[in-house]
Amino acid sequence: MTDGGGLSWEAQEVLQKMKSFDQLPGAGIALIQLNMRVGSAKTVKKGIPELKSAGLITDTASGEPTLTDKGYKTSV
Repeated sequence: MTDGGGLSWEAQEVLQKMKSFDQLPGAGIALIQLNMRVGSAKTVKKGIPELKSAGLITDTASGEPTLTDKGYKTSV
């Protein structure tokens, strides 16, 4: 299942790096860790809203990005 085709390269990069933390949906990832893993805060800043609107990520109660079930199952 590949839903990543309609996403910008920034969003695909952020999703790929979020998946590389190997956490289950609902487990927050600190933005500073995500920025370090992606290597560009600008890329993260552009990719996150796109991933949210696609339903692939959401925020935890503390405001950290986390994969949704759909994001967890999507391959990039």
